[in-house]
Amino acid sequence: MREEIIVPSSPYFSLDKLYRTVDFSGHKNLLVRPGITVTFYIDAPLRDVCDAIAGVMQAYIGAIPTGTLRSYLANDGYYKGLTSRQITKDFKTLRALPADFEGFALDYSEGLDGQVGTHDLCFMGIFCDAAAPTETKGNTISAPFSPSGALAVT
Repeated sequence: MREEIIVPSSPYFSLDKLYRTVDFSGHKNLLVRPGITVTFYIDAPLRDVCDAIAGVMQAYIGAIPTGTLRSYLANDGYYKGLTSRQITKDFKTLRALPADFEGFALDYSEGLDGQVGTHDLCFMGIFCDAAAPTETKGNTISAPFSPSGALAVT
């Protein structure tokens, strides 16, 4: 079986038309850009899959150029500079969730201060309620298209 990447192209359509920016306080901010997002929904309790989830996220971080992810959403609601120390701390917490956890979330982005970037890694694992203890919410990984239109991960 031969696999191929199908890239939409036409003399009448360009992916460049999908970029949207807005000027705000004298700065041009990127609002939307074309890319590929992969979302995983897991039908298992978070504690049972947290090691595998951490492995997938670390593989993604390892597949993109070092330093691509530059900010993270901190517990105080503000984006801050992402360091390898923060990444290590987050994955250590995910792999050893406290017994009284209500959820675990992280959001790493190439953009700074919450702006859209080229790459993103977002995870949200929430204990929904006692009626649905076997559900873990989503893990989303985003990457841009390359100039040729293919997914740009490396």
